[in-house]
Amino acid sequence: MILKFLLDGPIIFGSFVLAYFVRFNLLLFVPSDFIPAFSHYYRTLVLVVFLWLAIFKLCGLYEEKKINNLVDELAALFVAVSFSALLLVGFLFLNHELWFSRLLLVNAWWISFLFLACWRTLLFFVTRWLRTLGWRRRNVLILGAGEMGQLLAYKLLQDKSLGYQVVGFVDDDPAKHNFVFRNLPVFGDCLAVKNLIVKYKIAEVVFASAKFPADKILDIITECERTGVEFKLVPGILELIASRLDIDE
Repeated sequence: MILKFLLDGPIIFGSFVLAYFVRFNLLLFVPSDFIPAFSHYYRTLVLVVFLWLAIFKLCGLYEEKKINNLVDELAALFVAVSFSALLLVGFLFLNHELWFSRLLLVNAWWISFLFLACWRTLLFFVTRWLRTLGWRRRNVLILGAGEMGQLLAYKLLQDKSLGYQVVGFVDDDPAKHNFVFRNLPVFGDCLAVKNLIVKYKIAEVVFASAKFPADKILDIITECERTGVEFKLVPGILELIASRLDIDE
């Protein structure tokens, strides 16, 4: 996410510079009452870049866990760029010392979106490719070795680009303690979770069973919060139907 933040700024800046030259060097057939000196325009752009980056941050473009597929990211980017352009129009209306032509702003809007979309699309596919090679893969412990837990493990094993490495299962059912699913063992019951987090450097714990008592779930969640491990709950089908949830991988 830091890489996105560091490169978005120069891309936004370059987009406005290109929009300036498109407006006053290519679109000469569209008359303009006033052509600002590029030096004055250059100084104004510094404020514009910081304003847009702040809006991107508020729109969640730099929070990785909120955006997990390319379509959602490009949609969020389009909203952020459009809102930033509109806010800039309002800001310039209130501050007449700063100047941008309306046609220049239109050009800056579509040019910046095009360049930012191409950059983020490239980064998305490169990141997925690197994850298939093991880059920044997160160790995951699945709580529940039943059908739901096995299905989740199968999905994560099949799609390496998601960036997860399944370590194994934990299940309170003694009959499953010797169970092995695709070379993934069941380490024991919930009491083993604390040691497993340290031993295997677990980055994420996923509850994939509704059979765990609430007090055990709360104990594990507390341990996850204490050690900085993320946790997720896989809802049952009835809970999923009865609630309005945003689902992601």
